[in-house]
Amino acid sequence: MDLVTGAVGSLASKLLQLLVEEYKLQTTGLKKQVQSLSAELESIHPFLNKVANVPWYLLDEQIKVWAREVRDKCYDVEDVFDTLLVQFEGPETADPSRLKRAMHKMGDLFAKVKARHDIANDIEDIMRQLEEVAERRNRYKIDDSIEVKPASKTIDPRLSALYTKPSQLVGINEPRDALIEMLSIGGQEKKIVSIVGSGGLGKTTLAMAVYDKLTKINGRFDCGAFVPVGPNPDIKKTLRDILIDLIKTSNMINAFDNRRLSLLGDLKELDEKQLIDSLREHLEGKRYFIVLDDIWEKKTWRFVEPAFVDGKCGSRILTTTRNSEVSKEIGEVYKLDELSDKNSKKLFYSLTFGGEEKRPCSDNLDMVSDTIIHKCRGLPLAIITIAGVLARKPIEEWSDVYNSIGFGPDENEVEDMKKILSFSYYDLPSHLRTCLLYLSIFQEEYFIDKRELILRWIAEGFIYEERGKAFFDVGDSYLRELMNRNLVIPTEEKSSGLLRGCRVHDKLLRLIRQLSTEENFAVVLDKDQRSSVAQVKVRRLALRTLTEETNYNKDDLARVRSFNAIICFTKLIPPVCSFKVLRVLVLEYCIGMEGYPIKHIAKLLHLRYIALSHTPVRKLPKEIGNLKFLQTLLLDDTGIKELPASVRLLKQLMCLRADEKTRVPDWIGEMTSLVELEMYHELLPNFLLREAPRVQEQEMHSGADNKCSTRKFVKELGKLINLRVLKSGIKLQDQEEGRDFLASLSKLHKIQDISMLLTAYLEMDVGREPSFALSSSLRTLQLLNVHFSKVPAWMNGQRLPNLCQLKVLVSNTDEQDLRILGTLQKLRHLVLMDIRYHKLKLTICGCGGFQNLRFLHLGGSPLQFVPGAMPRLEDITFSVNVFELVDANISFDFGLENLSSLQSVTVGVHCADACLREVEEAEAAIRHAVDIHSKHPSLLVKRMDEDKMGTVDADSREVSRLMYKMLRDSTLSEQIKKLNDQIDVQNNCNSTLYSQAQEMAHSIPEGHPSIAKQIQWSSVTLLEMVALRKQLADTFQTINDTSDPDQLMQHIKLQERLFELYKVENKRMAAIVEELKAELKISDNVADAEEHGGL
Repeated sequence: MDLVTGAVGSLASKLLQLLVEEYKLQTTGLKKQVQSLSAELESIHPFLNKVANVPWYLLDEQIKVWAREVRDKCYDVEDVFDTLLVQFEGPETADPSRLKRAMHKMGDLFAKVKARHDIANDIEDIMRQLEEVAERRNRYKIDDSIEVKPASKTIDPRLSALYTKPSQLVGINEPRDALIEMLSIGGQEKKIVSIVGSGGLGKTTLAMAVYDKLTKINGRFDCGAFVPVGPNPDIKKTLRDILIDLIKTSNMINAFDNRRLSLLGDLKELDEKQLIDSLREHLEGKRYFIVLDDIWEKKTWRFVEPAFVDGKCGSRILTTTRNSEVSKEIGEVYKLDELSDKNSKKLFYSLTFGGEEKRPCSDNLDMVSDTIIHKCRGLPLAIITIAGVLARKPIEEWSDVYNSIGFGPDENEVEDMKKILSFSYYDLPSHLRTCLLYLSIFQEEYFIDKRELILRWIAEGFIYEERGKAFFDVGDSYLRELMNRNLVIPTEEKSSGLLRGCRVHDKLLRLIRQLSTEENFAVVLDKDQRSSVAQVKVRRLALRTLTEETNYNKDDLARVRSFNAIICFTKLIPPVCSFKVLRVLVLEYCIGMEGYPIKHIAKLLHLRYIALSHTPVRKLPKEIGNLKFLQTLLLDDTGIKELPASVRLLKQLMCLRADEKTRVPDWIGEMTSLVELEMYHELLPNFLLREAPRVQEQEMHSGADNKCSTRKFVKELGKLINLRVLKSGIKLQDQEEGRDFLASLSKLHKIQDISMLLTAYLEMDVGREPSFALSSSLRTLQLLNVHFSKVPAWMNGQRLPNLCQLKVLVSNTDEQDLRILGTLQKLRHLVLMDIRYHKLKLTICGCGGFQNLRFLHLGGSPLQFVPGAMPRLEDITFSVNVFELVDANISFDFGLENLSSLQSVTVGVHCADACLREVEEAEAAIRHAVDIHSKHPSLLVKRMDEDKMGTVDADSREVSRLMYKMLRDSTLSEQIKKLNDQIDVQNNCNSTLYSQAQEMAHSIPEGHPSIAKQIQWSSVTLLEMVALRKQLADTFQTINDTSDPDQLMQHIKLQERLFELYKVENKRMAAIVEELKAELKISDNVADAEEHGGL
């Protein structure tokens, strides 16, 4: 039983350090009490460690009771300790009045005197209880009853083998190919296949392998979705997740852009029928591939199946389940068997030694390995888990490990699996057990964001400081250690290779939840769990998908330190005033916030972590600055328009996330403790930010004094010197602002990830000599819409040695630019957009550049690959402008056959102004290069602008040549920027006229005849404007990423139409304002006449 992890670990030393050294307790009696309490805890701590190292089922019942009592007392001590910290720190008032501040401090003084008295009483009571606990320890001779296991050995070099992904896919090729063959049979009718097998067999891994092969590599489908379902699913969430995945894949939206889709934020308002209708509408006429992972019940399938239309387009659906009756209900069945003995050994040895051929030659090793492998019964999860333990131990101890697990001769598969997983848990050091137990609050197969998880661990106090390392880095090492031991499943960003988060296998999660319950670590309630938790002191409470009353005591939450509510009606959520020592508050995807007392959040002075994402909170309390210990504030998709001024007082805030609806305050530079910032100064041009232009305009202008100007924001960014992650959007006006912006970024010496979206094209003239440099710690750099004239000299491997992902736009790429980028030794993902199409192939040679590149996305100039180029490149996407290449007499041979590791090729063939024969020649040349490639990569060719395919007459070619020349001279992009500015001016004029008209209309006295009652505030023109704004907003990102002149010209035509409509509408509104002015003058004259007549 893991008491130390469930409680506070080495609480006593921390208590003395912080209370005695830092705060210098002035009350002698209180100081002595703290010292006595600390000494008592220090004496108990070794016995807690002993108990923690013994599995629960091996402990004597008396020891369990004693250990529970000590654990609860440790929790109580930490609560008192936290209260003492809060009282000594004390909230500062945000009121600028000196008198009020003085009165506030006087009130604090009296409050602290009373608080010391209360705390002294609490400590005295805890001391008395601890003495009783210690007496029972001596009476029952608990020390002698506990057998201590030896400490884990130092990790040996075999550990690296655990991270090899192929090892987790041992034996998967055969079932993957068989499934793909099953799915390929059936012609154009919709086909459904269900994988069935017991838990731990690898059904999810197999389904993912099939999904990757059919969608991400072969590209045979228009859109796809991979959605975990699990037991007791929320059908609305499942339908919503399917729709979100389909939208993302069909529009090829990357991870940075998909947060900007307002459509996704609106989906949570839809009911089941509306979601099914939306899915059917989206899937109509498309060839789709959808995977529903882990379906437990027939009724779940019956709920979602109507959403999947059969448009006779060759669509496919794949499901996984452990219930054979469910699989028969769904469709054609594929039964997944256990691994063969051969593949079991192959998987086991690949994890423990890096391969079967690398294992030492030893009869004893073979014998004990065979015994352990046999007990795993061909289950990949069991093999992976036990291998995670054995890889850290000398081979001589493997027999001891087997015996320690306690296998019996007649044990069944379930019991064997449980003992393997349990042993892996108890083999962890105590601090990692705490972190693993915390995962019990998450749903099965739920994606757990790495940064959010580590920030929660920090808020809970699970992460101990290490010399020379930041808390977040320590937390990162904890998570990676859990991954090394195969207790959590890593989720990496495929393109960059960076760790995004993790998942927990459902079988392991059930064990974690069982241990969590035994330790009273956390209580998890969902819509199908009705057990009462009133008999225990709840310390962590998680509510999942609650839509009706659940039996838990809302009146006894004073000791809860972590509260999580996901997809719940707020009427079922206890008011925040119920909590007294809350550290973590999560209210995500909650419904019906009207009337919920969110303002009381500012009174929870112990709070370290607040997540309100996707819950319509709308407004934060102005006193939120009282939360002096707050470290994390997540506000994306809450509808909050403005941060209270007191947020600037949160000097420990490390993470602040919001979306484009939340304005950036002009004091953002004061938040120097920030490690992560996501806020968008301006995402789109002003006229695209309005859904209902008049109302939105008024909202935008309210509180405008707090809004940060572009120049101010650029300057403030440079003050946030502790930033590691920056995601933002900004509208830079000229090159001077662009240089200031880059200079501010260069001051962020700790920055690791930068994703910046500029809302207008900005051309930056750069020289070959570096004028500044970004941090050498940088891993991701996305500068969307910054058009560099050349690749800046600072984008080289010497200055950016850790850069993994780069998205950059260059106006005129040449081979020297490619040589500079080729020096980035860790670069895995490169998006290089060249906005001018050159009639010259640039050569990528095999002289040592781009040695680690896996993913390449090109826009603009064609490349020629020679033997040895980009030796690890797996995935390439590029476009071919057939007309331009033919016009310049350039061949369609790009040397794709020289990319030795290539797996996937995606080509966009621009057909505009080329004839059919030329397009077919281009496609044939590309297919030939793929066919002769030794790896036989998949190929997806997409024709673009096929309806604009031209003829070969001279006049047609001359017109097209002029159009592309205009593109090369950047006239189209400049025209788009100019029109944006002109429309912004008209938009501001429209808002001013409307405000004037509204104000004057309201000023006319009631009872007077008035044209105000007859004013048409809406009009056909206005409705068309709204539709055009939406259309422009939908295409805004597309035209930022394209070099296709036809798409740019179409965008310009829409802009020009909107500009003309604004002029018409403004003329109409100006006439209304003049009429109202005349009306007001008449009303004033009438009023004067009545007043004089009355006299």
